[in-house]
Amino acid sequence: MGLCLDVTDLRARTQANNMITAMAADYRCVYYINLDENDGVCYRADPDDPEQTPTGVHFPYLERFTYYADHYVTDMYREGFMDFIDPDSIRKRLSAQPLIAYRYLAKRGDQEYYEMIRAAGVRRAEGRADHKIHAIGLGLTKIDAEMRESMAKNEALVEARNICWL
Repeated sequence: MGLCLDVTDLRARTQANNMITAMAADYRCVYYINLDENDGVCYRADPDDPEQTPTGVHFPYLERFTYYADHYVTDMYREGFMDFIDPDSIRKRLSAQPLIAYRYLAKRGDQEYYEMIRAAGVRRAEGRADHKIHAIGLGLTKIDAEMRESMAKNEALVEARNICWL
């Protein structure tokens, strides 16, 4: 009987890991963050980032993401990024909506590109006795092409509107 439970547990874990992999396909990196303990673990590492925390390795969440903000998020977006990763800010916003996101401009070397960071509660706040988010799933994805295309369309609309007013 104990062997059946172990096999069932192993299947459930394998299925959960496969689901995480499938859902994370759109993200360059994915993390599980315990907000109460300031602990993160990488579930999907970006192979193109030599400073990336390796898969399965735990790290101090705020310190790691503050380092990222200080070194890679451009000045204009850094304050918003820092607000986004703040545990109290995360809890407050996730109590009102199931998924939160922040778009920002990142820079590595001479290359600038747009990214988005998204977070969702591992368990919804209303499903907990204390109505508080304790852990989140967090993912980062490059959105450069989409952002630049959207910006170009918006610029064209503004120009067209300005021409119509003439």
